[in-house]
Amino acid sequence: MTSGADEEPERELARMRRLDRRRTELVALLAHDMRDRLTVVGALAEILLLRWNDLSDDEKRESLTGIRRNGRTLTRLLDESQRALTDPDALRHRAPEEIAAEVRARAAGDG
Repeated sequence: MTSGADEEPERELARMRRLDRRRTELVALLAHDMRDRLTVVGALAEILLLRWNDLSDDEKRESLTGIRRNGRTLTRLLDESQRALTDPDALRHRAPEEIAAEVRARAAGDG
């Protein structure tokens, strides 16, 4: 039979493992979102490089605008992710999916 004093470190270790799992889930969700933005930026840049002479000025401008917009959103996504990951209470009170959705909304300018 374990005493109350012996159970406390075990409980704390279990809590720390739970938080670490949740933080890992959150990082995976946010990394996926960032990768999506980078894919769009890369695809638009590739189109510009391969088809520059075939594109109209409007099409070039549209691609460059998309690159700029996605780059800005990615910057906000990184900033919001850093805030979420450094908040000591964030993962104790909310699910990683909920935090990731909030980060996405704030990065998009909706929150």
